[in-house]
Amino acid sequence: MADTDLDDYIKQVNVEYVKTDGGTQSLCSFTTPISSTTWTCQACSASTPVGIYGPVFARFKLHFTGDGSDNRIRLGNMYLHLTE
Repeated sequence: MADTDLDDYIKQVNVEYVKTDGGTQSLCSFTTPISSTTWTCQACSASTPVGIYGPVFARFKLHFTGDGSDNRIRLGNMYLHLTE
């Protein structure tokens, strides 16, 4: 994940899954702001492995300093590694 302006950045990344009762369970949360003018890679690893019993989703909190074509955050690849 990377952005093209140091003032525009990813504030937080949360990865969760939907439980059988409709609620959500956090898998990991990355709360260190990510800001770079080149491609960077960050890892969001679960502190303890948990069973996943529903859809997995990632939530991104983004911060933009303003609006217009110069304000942007570029997201690259995201990999989900499952183990037994």
